Formats: sequence, C-alpha cells, structure tokens
Amino acid sequence: MTACPLFVLLGFVGIGWYGPWVAHVAESAPAGRTGSALGLAMAANQVVVVLAPPLLGWLRDATGGFAATRR
Repeated sequence: MTACPLFVLLGFVGIGWYGPWVAHVAESAPAGRTGSALGLAMAANQVVVVLAPPLLGWLRDATGGFAATRR
C-alpha cells in the first residue's frame, strides 16, 4: 500500500502531463536548441521508461511486496 500514492503520482505526471511537459521543454530551450533539448529530454524519459519495470520487480522481490519495509 505504500507504493500506491507514488504510482498515482507517477501516472499523473508521466502520462497525464506528457504533452504539456514536452511543450514546456520546447519553450524553455534556448533559441536554435529546441531539437537538442527535446531529444535529450525524450532520451532521458525513455531510459526511465525502460528501467522502471525491472526496478519495480526488484523492489517486489527484495521486499516481498511494494511496501518500503517487510511486514
């Protein structure tokens, strides 16, 4: 039950705000560097997308659940 609020937050931020996040990165980039800024941001995002499931699986295996501590 400990991980549920984290999952809700990650789902809201990672899925629900993806479009506005991309727009923010593009608008925040220096002039002429929008493509590089978006490319770097998208690459970092994809690294997290690839690493999150195995890390959650490791957390489950290491703790016996998704809680931060064993019961």
